[in-house]
Amino acid sequence: MSEVATAALREALAREGLLVGTQGTLPETIAAISDDSRRAGPDSCFVAVRGALRDGHDFLPQVEAAGAAMAIVAEGATTALPAFIVRETRAAAAAAAAAFYGEPAQALQLVGVTGTNGKTTTVGLLRHLLDAPETPSASIGTLGVLLDVSLKVLPAPPAECTLRFDVDEATAIRRLNEWGGQPLPISASAWCDGVLLLRLSGAPAGLAAARTRLGGDRVDDAAAAAAWADVREQQHAFFGLHDDVALWRIAVPPTTPPLGLGRTLIEWHGGQRWLVAGCDAPTVARIRDTASAAGGHATRFRGGDRRVPAFHPLPPVLAALNARLKQAFDPAGIFNVPARAEAR
Repeated sequence: MSEVATAALREALAREGLLVGTQGTLPETIAAISDDSRRAGPDSCFVAVRGALRDGHDFLPQVEAAGAAMAIVAEGATTALPAFIVRETRAAAAAAAAAFYGEPAQALQLVGVTGTNGKTTTVGLLRHLLDAPETPSASIGTLGVLLDVSLKVLPAPPAECTLRFDVDEATAIRRLNEWGGQPLPISASAWCDGVLLLRLSGAPAGLAAARTRLGGDRVDDAAAAAAWADVREQQHAFFGLHDDVALWRIAVPPTTPPLGLGRTLIEWHGGQRWLVAGCDAPTVARIRDTASAAGGHATRFRGGDRRVPAFHPLPPVLAALNARLKQAFDPAGIFNVPARAEAR
């Protein structure tokens, strides 16, 4: 890689509103840039990114010993190296790397897909639709680059209906598990604030028999469609967050009794619990300890204090295995970088 002027990095950081100041006499050029201290060397720039499990600032002594030319840091006092001091090192890593490599994204047509459910399917469909011999398409996510995807498309069910049951949380979980062991055409379930919705999908005769067996009140088809869309797209009133709380996604065995952590929305027949709760240290510990005790895990899905790790900490043995798998599949650290998936 040819050398790149540090002025290009300075301009990119300033353009993104990240640059706070400089420290020391910066080199005129650098020949490499990385957020991995093991790759630091002469003429290189190290970006001290703060992650969920590690803080790049803790590795600055090793970077200095390796002879790095400069660093990008959030706190100038953490290193004797010449440095750009920035507001957020993770965002700075992206901006500086893009400048170093000549803004490669400008030569691409990029489509970003965000949301709650259906992202992978949408990306796969778009990749197939946009792919052409003269303009090949690919996709990148937390697991890697997808160059080819096979999709299985299922036909729409001949009929659907939604039943409503006014039950408490414990009763809803018990019934969902009882029904899950029976030959019933249940395709979705959701419980919140004392109301359990159950969607049946299949042949009309099968739905009629299931309705007789289950009871409950049938929901108007239009209202049912709107309700399921609100849950799927997280437009349900439950998902409206205040500034001081986070949305937690808790995965537990479906038979797990009520967790007693706060207001909850239950999906996947009891296997997925959504929780609205704070991000203070005692609350986070209680949520994750409760999920672990039930044999599950808790993810800070969105909102709340961003300093709280999004992913549930892995046990030491699994964390070591996870690190070895990442190294085996992606030894160059190209795909599953900390900015995309810190703990997985």
